[in-house]
Amino acid sequence: MGEFGGRCSAAGDPGSLFAHSALERLYFSSGRLSEAISELASVFFLQGQPEVANSIQAMYRKSGFDAANRFAFQQKLAYLTHLRNHRYVSSFSLAELHARLGDKERAVAFLQKSYDARDVELPCFPALHDATLASLKDDPRVLEIIQRFRPPQ
Repeated sequence: MGEFGGRCSAAGDPGSLFAHSALERLYFSSGRLSEAISELASVFFLQGQPEVANSIQAMYRKSGFDAANRFAFQQKLAYLTHLRNHRYVSSFSLAELHARLGDKERAVAFLQKSYDARDVELPCFPALHDATLASLKDDPRVLEIIQRFRPPQ
């Protein structure tokens, strides 16, 4: 989804977690960090966690992008881990969060669970140019997973 498509999705449905999450990734990968933080905060507002959203924005102003980004993804991981007790949460989403937090071992473990469960989000993974998952691209375990689900060429 290009920037225009992401902004149109968010504008067309301002309550869409997917649209705001997609915009956050787009802004992050293009170096537009202030906008990425704003979209992260929007996700937490939409999830009914305004105190976390406000904390992310305050941390960004006080300590910069890296601190706010790390805090946001720790909060998102905690939220999804709790939510997982009540409904389905994609292992791929958890793998992605662990990768963004720099926890390569847990990211690979959840990526393997994602593969084992035939997670619907797994086909998104080969986009290794994405900064979100770039830390995993050279891991032999990850390359093996990619090789197993990628169709022969």
